[in-house]
Amino acid sequence: MAKSKSYTTFNINDTAWVFSPQKFHSLIEERKIKENSLTGRRISNAQIYNELSDLIHISPDAIKKWKSGDNAFSDETYIEALAQYFDVDKTDLLVPVTYIDNKALIPDNREADRSEVNRVFTECLNSLFQITHFQPEEGKGTRKQQEIENTLFDR
Repeated sequence: MAKSKSYTTFNINDTAWVFSPQKFHSLIEERKIKENSLTGRRISNAQIYNELSDLIHISPDAIKKWKSGDNAFSDETYIEALAQYFDVDKTDLLVPVTYIDNKALIPDNREADRSEVNRVFTECLNSLFQITHFQPEEGKGTRKQQEIENTLFDR
C-alpha cells in the first residue's frame, strides 16, 4: 500500500511552494563537493546532519528524513535556516505548486531531479579529476561520464 504524503505549502511572493527533498539532497551533495575542494577533506552526510541539527535544534534523524522525502517540516523558519546554511535563496529548497480546477498539483520532479543528480555527479567527478590530476584519454572521458552524457543528450 502506498504511503499518503501530506505537503505543507508556503506562500512566497504570491506563489505556493512545497519543500523539495530532491533539491535538499542536491544542496547537501554540492556542500560536500565545496568542502572537499576548499579543505581537501571529505565531509559526510552525518556531519552535515549534525551541523544542521545544531543550527536549527532538530534531530539529525529528522533531517535525514527530510532528505529522503519521508517527512517534511511545516515551519517556514526551517526553510530560512536551511537557505542561510547553504547560502542560497529559500526558493532553492522549494518547488512551486500548480493549481488546476482548484486542485493543487504537487510537482513530480523525478526526471528533472535525475538530471540534477547527474549534473552533481559529473561535477563531483570533475573535482576528483582535478584533485588527482587524472586525465582521461582525449575525447573519451570515463565510461560512467559517457553514459551520463549519452543519457542527457538522448532526451
